[in-house]
Amino acid sequence: MRFHPGYYESTVSGQKTLTVRWQESHSPGPALAYFEHTEHGPLPVDITSVDTCRLSELTPQLLHLREGSSVDSYVANLRKHYPTMPQDARVDIVTFRLSAPNI
Repeated sequence: MRFHPGYYESTVSGQKTLTVRWQESHSPGPALAYFEHTEHGPLPVDITSVDTCRLSELTPQLLHLREGSSVDSYVANLRKHYPTMPQDARVDIVTFRLSAPNI
C-alpha cells in the first residue's frame, strides 16, 4: 500500500491503523506499506480487514475519527488522492497493524 510521507510517524507509532482506498485491490493478510518520496523503507504490515461501502455511507465511527474531525473533511482529503472519484464511489476501508517483527 502506498502512503503519503506525512503518515510515516503515525503508522510507525501504531496510531494510524486505517486507510480508505478507491479502485485499489487489497485483501487481508501480509502487505508492505510504502511511503512515497521518502528515504523510509517499506514497513511490513498485516491487513486485518477490508470493508467496502459507498462514500455516502462513511461515518465517524467507520473512519475511527477523533472528536472534532468530520467525514466531509476526510472525503475532501481523499479526493486529493483520487481526483476522478465519483460522488457515488464504492471505497474500501482497510484496517491494518504493524507486523509482529516491527512491534
